[in-house]
Amino acid sequence: MDDQYLDAFIRESEEAITELNNSLLELESDPSNTEAMDSIFRTAHTLKGNFGAMGFDNAANLAHAMEDLLDEMRQGKMEVTPDLMDLVFAGVDKIEVIVGEIEEHGESGTETDEMVDELRAVLEEGAAAAGDTETADNGGSSDSDESLSADASVSDADIDADAVNERVLQAEISVGESDMLGVDSMLAVES
Repeated sequence: MDDQYLDAFIRESEEAITELNNSLLELESDPSNTEAMDSIFRTAHTLKGNFGAMGFDNAANLAHAMEDLLDEMRQGKMEVTPDLMDLVFAGVDKIEVIVGEIEEHGESGTETDEMVDELRAVLEEGAAAAGDTETADNGGSSDSDESLSADASVSDADIDADAVNERVLQAEISVGESDMLGVDSMLAVES
C-alpha cells in the first residue's frame, strides 16, 4: 500500500475520531441534539467505509456495529443512555488504538470481535424490547400477519412473468474527495 494513501487515511481517521468524540460529548450532555446525532452517525459511517476500503476489516466491523447502534438511537428505537454512551465511547477508544497501530506498523492486531459481539447483543436486546412493545400494542394478535400474507398473494399475481425472468444488475460506487481525501477512488474500489 502506498505510504501517501496510508498517511492520508490516518490523518482523516484521526480527524474523524476527534469529531466523533466532540459530537458524542455534545450528545451526552443533550440527548435530544439531533445535529450531534447526525454528525456522529455520518462520521461512524465514513470511518466504516474508509476502514473497509483500506482493508482493515477488524476496524470496519467495529465501526459497522457502532453505526448500527447509532442508527437505532438516531431513529428513536433506542434511548440515548449513559450505558450506551459508555459503550460507544469504548468503541471509539478501540478505533483510536487501531489507527495508532496502523500508523505505527501499517496494520492492526487489535481484536474487535468481543466488542462487536457486545454491540450486537445490545442491538438484539433493543430489538427484542421493541418487539415486545409492538406485540402489546396490537394485542398480541396475528391478524396483521395474516393480512400481510393475503396482500402479498394478491400482489404476486400481478407480476409480469417476463419481468421475473429478466435479471437486472446495478452497482453504484461513490467515493468522493470528502469521503477519503488523498485516496484515488479507483484504488479504494480495487482494494
